Amino acid sequence: MTELLKKIEKKLSKVRYLTEAIFVIICLFFLVQLICTKKYNGYFHKLYLLGTMIYLSISVINIIYNFIKDKHHIERLFINIAIPIGLCFAIFMIPGHVPDENTHFYKAYDISCGNLITKIDANGESFITVPKDLVNYNKALNNYYSLRELASTQTNYKDTQKVISTAQGNSFITYIFSAIAFFIVRILNIPIFYGIILGRLFNLSFYIFMLYLAIKKIPFGKKVLAIYALMPMCIQQASSFSPDAVINAILLYYIAHSIYLIFKKEKISIRELLIYIILTPIIGIIKMVYILIAGVGFLIIKRKDIAKKTKVAIIAITILLGSTALFGMLILSPKYEMVPESTKEYMKNMNVDSSKQIQTMISSPKHVIKAFIYDYYNMGNYYINSAIGSELGWLEINPAQIVITAYLILLLASILFEEHKYQFNLKNALWIILIVLGVMTLTQIALYVGFTPIGAEFIGGIQGRYYIPTYILLLLCLCRKKYNLCTTNSEIKLICISSILNILIIFEMMKYFI
Repeated sequence: MTELLKKIEKKLSKVRYLTEAIFVIICLFFLVQLICTKKYNGYFHKLYLLGTMIYLSISVINIIYNFIKDKHHIERLFINIAIPIGLCFAIFMIPGHVPDENTHFYKAYDISCGNLITKIDANGESFITVPKDLVNYNKALNNYYSLRELASTQTNYKDTQKVISTAQGNSFITYIFSAIAFFIVRILNIPIFYGIILGRLFNLSFYIFMLYLAIKKIPFGKKVLAIYALMPMCIQQASSFSPDAVINAILLYYIAHSIYLIFKKEKISIRELLIYIILTPIIGIIKMVYILIAGVGFLIIKRKDIAKKTKVAIIAITILLGSTALFGMLILSPKYEMVPESTKEYMKNMNVDSSKQIQTMISSPKHVIKAFIYDYYNMGNYYINSAIGSELGWLEINPAQIVITAYLILLLASILFEEHKYQFNLKNALWIILIVLGVMTLTQIALYVGFTPIGAEFIGGIQGRYYIPTYILLLLCLCRKKYNLCTTNSEIKLICISSILNILIIFEMMKYFI
């Protein structure tokens, strides 16, 4: 009997994350129905209440079991918590309330129809054709009742409408998983609402998988990266249609892989080098301002087991591929002249003109540098807090500041509660800081040119989430071998605190939409 139980446990252990995800999804289904019947019908539905209690209990038992099995593996603990937290964000954040998510719906749908690049017709117009029901998500869906009504409506995929998407110039790479979701629901002819949920789940799955690999691979700062990857803003973006889901997943893995190459004791394999080299142009394609992060891998020159000529070749190939991807995007990408009316109105009212702004930058460089420095001096706290999650949704869900501050403290504490076997020396840390400043400057330039009034001494449109791939580098620079406060089961303690803070924020999100 004991032997049989061991065999059953062994088989279940292989699919425990899958079963966790399934039970959490079922639990959330019952919970959503329970909330809606209580709020909008005025009573507790006994079946939904019973279902919520049963599947919540099963989910909690599954999570606790995984904690026990994974207590010494921070990358697995990350999966164990990222699944329920991410699913809560995917289900409870109403579609269209993540920044620019509606326009990403259109781009993903266009790709699902086989248009990897949005077409431009003979008149220079670049409309995207989508079902009218998808356009409805661009309307005011402010509570779960309105969402439930729309979700129950069958989609007529032949009844289409032409729309303009500000994401039409984005790389198709960041929409692969959401496009697959739309393709599936269109083929099966089921409501497009389920395509949105499925797309969110696909993006979330990719993010969790890539961060699992990143945390496992990075030679130091594993706990830092795990807690960082669980930041509410990271999870919100990962469980949405935003390209940030794929961008952050690839970039955080790329950073972990680059640092792995720098500190690996054994000889670097050709396969490991190829991963670094192949990912470099992909970074330039998915988000041009992040191409400088490729410079982290340049620290490979400190390795003594690689010939000088090989080091030069690696760096030269990296620069060549990165530059090719960067300039290729600039030169070969279609030039979309069409702009949504809301954007035109903003540019007109705020005196935004890219060409004139560039002239101002050339004629008054000191003025621009001053604006850039003042921007982070005045907005630095906002950029850090909003990167953590102080403004979720369309910047309208504001968790208590004490929760955001607590998460910042948790991030800093995670640096100390780990015994680091490696660290960046002073020269390497300075190089990393220069990379971070370079990425931030490129981001400032992009927003100053395209979104800021002419000659302004501030930069409009920057959100903290743009800096997510760079802040982690600064935290890793703070990881020191000498300073640690390692305690028993610190992995579990850190993950549990992160979970509690995320749950508090999920409650705020639910209250906003009820």
